[in-house]
Amino acid sequence: MKKTMMTIVACLLIAAAATAQGVKVSAKMEKGMKKTYQSEIVMNVGGKEVKFGAKQNYVVADRLPDGYRVDCSTSDFTSNVTDDDVMGMLILLGQQMNEGMTVSLKTDDDGKVLGLLNGDEVRQHGMDTFDVLLNRLFEKHPEAAQMMPREALKAQVTAQLSDDNLLQSVQEFTNILALNGRQIMTGSQEEHVNTSGLKMQRTYFLTKKDGSTITTSSKMNMTKDEIKQMIIAQIEKAMPEQAEMIKQNIDMMMGQLTFDASEKATYDFGPDGWITSLKAETTNDAMGQKTATTASVTLLK
Repeated sequence: MKKTMMTIVACLLIAAAATAQGVKVSAKMEKGMKKTYQSEIVMNVGGKEVKFGAKQNYVVADRLPDGYRVDCSTSDFTSNVTDDDVMGMLILLGQQMNEGMTVSLKTDDDGKVLGLLNGDEVRQHGMDTFDVLLNRLFEKHPEAAQMMPREALKAQVTAQLSDDNLLQSVQEFTNILALNGRQIMTGSQEEHVNTSGLKMQRTYFLTKKDGSTITTSSKMNMTKDEIKQMIIAQIEKAMPEQAEMIKQNIDMMMGQLTFDASEKATYDFGPDGWITSLKAETTNDAMGQKTATTASVTLLK
């Protein structure tokens, strides 16, 4: 009897240890592999709904000494925005810039993104495309230049295309490659920064114990002082001439503005460790601008 009880206790300890260890996300990597996804995104910005979609293409292009080169590109961009919709066209600028752009990433053997291999090329393509799209917008709607001056837009785009921000977009934001190489267990947490610059705390859940379905829940996790510093830093980059005035009035502004953000995402994986579907719902309230986004990404082949 005593021996039986010891065996049961040992089994329970082993099971508990396995649960605590969690599951490692590992995508099969092999030169020549190709994955194509269909993405659909619906954004509600201040009561205005914008829909757009595209194909996301991933190619394991080469074997490296310590990992792989994965080429990521976007094609077949579609949206419900018409040429007479100024605000919609401004919202889509950043999305349309990605079409035709190939981002080459360095990954380890699990598909975890380690670095960017063609940053200069990506920046050149991005800025060239941005100029074409912005010129087209301003030609049709000269009043748009008053809503969002060219230099302010250019500063935002330049910041988005830095190596650090490009890497952050695939390492921290919700996307096909984000979880690769991670050891996931229910209740594990980490901090990250979302697309609006808000610091978030993300919690993971093994919805299926084998790791074939993982859900995440994120909430804003910032102190009042951290929010102040974030606002000042963003103003200094986008509108440096306004920075001093903002610093002097920051406490009054903080009483008038609300900041909040949340996200829930569900990742489903196939037998080879690649995503088969990804769904995310995000809400963002930053500096008075409310945005709700629903995104889905589905494996086509």
